Amino acid sequence: MEGTEVGERVAVLDMVGFHQATSTVELLAERGANVEVFTTSLTVGQDLGLTLDWENWHRRVLARGVRLTTSVAPLGVEGGVITAVHAYSGEMVSFGPFDTVVVADHGRADDDLYHALRAAKAGNAIVEGHRVGRAL
Repeated sequence: MEGTEVGERVAVLDMVGFHQATSTVELLAERGANVEVFTTSLTVGQDLGLTLDWENWHRRVLARGVRLTTSVAPLGVEGGVITAVHAYSGEMVSFGPFDTVVVADHGRADDDLYHALRAAKAGNAIVEGHRVGRAL
């Protein structure tokens, strides 16, 4: 996020439940942003329990005034306003406006090198290395 312009009021959409969102939320709150985090889950950062960080993370961000909104599935963002559906009631809800909206998700693999090598019909480097090694 270095060099990225971030407004005063920030929404973070937690689509992962792990450090991608929670670390971002904490960093933004430490830098003085007014942060609200949204998740479809029953709790923000649901998978932090795996690393025993869940309780301490919540204490730190709640002390910084971070708001946690759970059980909502974001559908879109327009003009800084998030449109979502409540996961259990099915009710359409809106939040915002926000100056900045951050989406924390799993990302997308950069598989350009794989496709370039495959198109060039490159061989299996491990097998070829093994053969060369045995030939020595």
